Amino acid sequence: MLQKVVPVLFVLVCAAFVLLPKLLPTPAHTLQGLPNIRYQDTIRIQVGYAGCGEWGGHREMIKVYQEEVDHQEIGYEEMIKIKRPFLAEYWVDSTECSSRTDRKFLLHKRQPLTSSQEAAVLRYIQDFVPASLQARQLYDMMNGNAYVVYLPVLGEEPAALSFSSSGKDIFQELRGKLFAKPSTIHD
Repeated sequence: MLQKVVPVLFVLVCAAFVLLPKLLPTPAHTLQGLPNIRYQDTIRIQVGYAGCGEWGGHREMIKVYQEEVDHQEIGYEEMIKIKRPFLAEYWVDSTECSSRTDRKFLLHKRQPLTSSQEAAVLRYIQDFVPASLQARQLYDMMNGNAYVVYLPVLGEEPAALSFSSSGKDIFQELRGKLFAKPSTIHD
C-alpha cells in the first residue's frame, strides 16, 4: 500500500511546485524601484552631443529626486522616514554649441514617476555602470552618456562616471520612457 502512495504523493508535490506560481498572483514590482535615494538625494543623468564638432553640441539632462516636504510641519525625523513620490525633470541646453559662455540648462518638463519609470531609471544606471567602469574613465568631464552621484556628506564633490558612445543612444530611450512628449513645459 505504501509503495503506491509514495509515487502519488511525489507527483502531487511536483505538480504543486509547478502550478502554484501560476495560480498565485505575481507581485506588481519584480524589480525594486529607487531604493537608496533619500532626503535631498538627486540623480542627474546628462548627455552631451557632438553636434558642433570639436566645439561640442547641445546637452540634455534628466534629474530624479523625491518630492520635497516642509519639515517644519511634520518634523525632520518624520520627513526623512516618509516615502515621498519621485519626480523627474527633463532639462535641455539653451544653446546648440557648447562654446558659448552664456549657455545654461532650461527646464522642459517635470512630472511624477510611476514605479515602472523608477525601475527604468534603475535599469539605466545598472546597465551604465559596467560600461563606464570598463572604459576606465572616472573623472568630472561629461561626454556621451553620463550620470553624477552626489555623496551623502554635504559639501563633498560628486562622483561622476562617463563614457563616449557613437552607438545606440540609450539616454534617448530612457527619456522616451519617462517623458512621452518632451515638447511641452510643465512646472
